[in-house]
Amino acid sequence: LRSPSLVLALAGALYSETLPADPAELSARAAVAYRSGRITEARHLYESALAEQPRYGRALAGLGRIDAAEHRRIQAEQNLARAYQSHPQDPIVVKEYAAAVAHPSLEAVLLRRLINLPATPPDMRLYAQWRLTRQQHLAGRIVNQLRSPYQPYQVSMPVARADSFRPHGWFLRVSLMAARLALAPLAEATVGGFGEGHHQRARSMLATRLTIHQFELANVVVEVADQQFVEGIDGLIGTDLFSHFLITCNGRKKILELTPFPGHEGTEGAGDRPWAGLNPPPIAPGFVPYRRLGHLLILEDGQDESAQYVLDTGAGYTLIHEAVPSLNARPVNLIGASGGMVANRREMPIRLNFQGLPRYTGEVLTTHLSDVSAYFGVRLTGFLGFPLWHNRTLTLNPRNGSLRIGPGDNKVAFENQQLSLKR
Repeated sequence: LRSPSLVLALAGALYSETLPADPAELSARAAVAYRSGRITEARHLYESALAEQPRYGRALAGLGRIDAAEHRRIQAEQNLARAYQSHPQDPIVVKEYAAAVAHPSLEAVLLRRLINLPATPPDMRLYAQWRLTRQQHLAGRIVNQLRSPYQPYQVSMPVARADSFRPHGWFLRVSLMAARLALAPLAEATVGGFGEGHHQRARSMLATRLTIHQFELANVVVEVADQQFVEGIDGLIGTDLFSHFLITCNGRKKILELTPFPGHEGTEGAGDRPWAGLNPPPIAPGFVPYRRLGHLLILEDGQDESAQYVLDTGAGYTLIHEAVPSLNARPVNLIGASGGMVANRREMPIRLNFQGLPRYTGEVLTTHLSDVSAYFGVRLTGFLGFPLWHNRTLTLNPRNGSLRIGPGDNKVAFENQQLSLKR
């Protein structure tokens, strides 16, 4: 005979499986999966939430965030617009939508709404105020606007040495058409990231012109901080400055190569949202996708989706998260945007495997990255620096978010609108 309690328990279990899932719970689980790097799982959970409630704002916003990170710009804006229509009072929805829209006027409307919503958290309100003030002072000027002809460029990139996180990174000799104190102020800001200290106050300022050899941009936003991040170097430059082009860093020749995209005039790569409103082209053979996390480029491990590495082209070391230092490790002092921290130099080399890319076997530094992960809101596994490609070519395609690491003698070119390799 069956126990009545067992029958009731089984019936309860079967009944619970037939109940519709709570979209709020599914979306919360999806957000955790996203922060942990499990993007496929996060997308599935958001889609499951929408299957239960098709207009659930948090789920639509989550899908929009993933689409934006994976360079599906039109789909991201559409999902976030639907989320906003359904939940215009949700600060998370409003912030995500404001971060994805292509038109500054619509972004300004959303930022004002975010500031005025009673439920907006203080840090989110400060972000909206900073962004809105910056936009007002720009007064319609397009940032990173190409002034020089849309043509190929080659720029020499000598190797710099300093006792910091970038001891062997590359640097560019850049001319800003203004002294540091004469830059036009835009808004108060903060900078932070790598390091054990707090993020520091900075000022968003506008350089009317930036020149690198023959390459020239207008209206470049510069974050000016009091702390010097790298000894002997005046500042750091991100790849967004060159988003108009296919970007190739030739480690063997120590040059930066910029290749125009066929059929374009260079205007689509300018602005705060480069290539906004355009669907990305297919990823070419030999290239692998990367995701965007703010200004960071995120590369996944070929065998573990949750392992998320930051591609830092200027970093002098490859740095891996390790909660407990290895035995016989040698300490190394590093400096980043959030101050200094101690890393450990492993005696044994490590092998990194990324699908579609050459294996890397070599020396790495290890440290705990919990504070850095908390700052960026996702769990980071490591930083991939200059040693990964120092004798190779690293090519970035900002239009579709893909990259390639190839032999140093290979050159990437376009043939009939498609990428190809030339020896």
